[in-house]
Amino acid sequence: MSVLSSLTNRIFLASALLVLASMGVAISRVNVSVSAQAENDLEAGLSEAASLVDRLSRTEFNDFVVKAALIADLPVLKGAAATEDPPTVGVTTRTIVSVEVPHCGQHKGGAQLSGTPSNPHIKFRSYRYLRAFCQANGTVPG
Repeated sequence: MSVLSSLTNRIFLASALLVLASMGVAISRVNVSVSAQAENDLEAGLSEAASLVDRLSRTEFNDFVVKAALIADLPVLKGAAATEDPPTVGVTTRTIVSVEVPHCGQHKGGAQLSGTPSNPHIKFRSYRYLRAFCQANGTVPG
């Protein structure tokens, strides 16, 4: 006996194929719709992020301009530049070096700056403190 021999089997098979085809079309349409909505949301999010980054960049640049103008208006700097005297200008334009120094509340004065302005030295209270300093700044004791 064949699967298609009875009318009931043929009706059942046709109904099953019709259900599968309609479900496939429905799933395909939902997939297309959801994909389009996701792309639109992503594009909107990216454009919003780009505008925020642009606004932040402009704000930081404006802050930089204001700070530069304030620094340029310092009386000490204006006076040093007006004198055109190298030692006076050198005093106001010396280089400042910043390093990370490990801190421990139990040990006060773990490091001390000594030497001359042209040849500064850092004296450490202990070798352990020196190793922590070198690790924090990517240097080696020397």
